[in-house]
Amino acid sequence: MATNFLTLPSRRQLPDYYDAIKMPIAIDTIEAKLVRKEFPNLSALESYFKRMVSNAKEYNQRGSEIYDDAERLRKALSNFMTKTNPAYKNIPGYTAVPTPIPDDGEDLASEEDAEGEPDSEAEVMPSKRKGRLARSSQARASTSRHSSTPVVQDSQYTAVGFAGLTFQQAQEKIVSDMIRHKDDNG
Repeated sequence: MATNFLTLPSRRQLPDYYDAIKMPIAIDTIEAKLVRKEFPNLSALESYFKRMVSNAKEYNQRGSEIYDDAERLRKALSNFMTKTNPAYKNIPGYTAVPTPIPDDGEDLASEEDAEGEPDSEAEVMPSKRKGRLARSSQARASTSRHSSTPVVQDSQYTAVGFAGLTFQQAQEKIVSDMIRHKDDNG
């Protein structure tokens, strides 16, 4: 279910996405921020994931594959974070919200290289990204999905990228990276 969220869509194949979505986010965007240690806590990380889901649901038509997968990701994220993020236990009534879109109108997408070429993975499934343009009759046939990823050791994802991981495994990798992260205070 996370395949469509690994990278941003190609600007050439879906220019209206960048007109409609002012703060495009994909899993590789989140991974890059993790590598640069830009998330001060799990709440900030959760908010970024929520912005990614919000973007997908804003751009894509209800009933499309991407819209439905975004809702599944939202539920998985919510289930995981309510158990993992200390804010839910320490702050009465805490509710995570999507990262706010900056007011300056700046286009925050930077997933294309210097020549304006999109990442190769963004080109793989451009037709699936056009959920808004597709009618709900084109929604995929229902298939049962089971998400029963076993509990893993923190070190299992140390030298692994996000490509090929399930959403739950990607979440576990992110949390594992956050747990091992040392800030200025140790």
